[in-house]
Amino acid sequence: MLAELNHPGVGYWRDLQHALREDDGRLAQELAAIRDHAELPDQISVIRTFDILVWTTGKQARQTDSLLLDE
Repeated sequence: MLAELNHPGVGYWRDLQHALREDDGRLAQELAAIRDHAELPDQISVIRTFDILVWTTGKQARQTDSLLLDE
């Protein structure tokens, strides 16, 4: 589901909103659970939680790619 949201553009926020609402808000609930597991305050929105996950995943992928290129 998250892989479909890697396209920044006009429809990005609409697609994210749809993803957060579909399946009775399953993605939003999962993001809230991740936020709770990380012991972040409820003031951190599920959208911000999503943003953090995407950023850290991208950062880790870039580091992995860099390591592979160095070999």
